[in-house]
Amino acid sequence: MTIERLNNYRTIRIRLETDLSADERARLEKEKYAIDDFVNSIKDDYEIKSFIEMKYINGNQKVSWLSVALRHGYRSEHTPERKLRKFLKKAEMADLCNYN
Repeated sequence: MTIERLNNYRTIRIRLETDLSADERARLEKEKYAIDDFVNSIKDDYEIKSFIEMKYINGNQKVSWLSVALRHGYRSEHTPERKLRKFLKKAEMADLCNYN
């Protein structure tokens, strides 16, 4: 999973509410379910899951990293973003190892 894919979640959700071709709808639904499955698979790190849900999943408006940081008791918006990037990199490496 990447930041870019997570960043598209709200757009996908909104586009699914419009008239789309069957192929486009299927493609968007597949991507939405992949993101949902990834988020739901995070069982051992509540904080990371909460970062993702607050920043990318919940609500219809974008939330700043500063809002995410303050909500989780951090003073810098860089802390949750850095933690999420590290988590995603580690998850990507784990996926690569599972394919071998």
